[in-house]
Amino acid sequence: MILKLNELPFEFQGKTLIELLEEVSLLDFKGIAVAVNEEVVAKNNWKLFELKENDMVMIIKPAQGG
Repeated sequence: MILKLNELPFEFQGKTLIELLEEVSLLDFKGIAVAVNEEVVAKNNWKLFELKENDMVMIIKPAQGG
């Protein structure tokens, strides 16, 4: 299926949000937040949250600054 991942087209063969995070090597990244279609998905729901064609997924990583 084709998703929008951080506003860019992304071809994904899996089903769940956790599979997507594994595919993009962010599953073990601490402090990320994920929204699908502008709705935040709680971390405890990532394993069961099923993605659909054309879903818009936004992954936000913390940044250091000062």
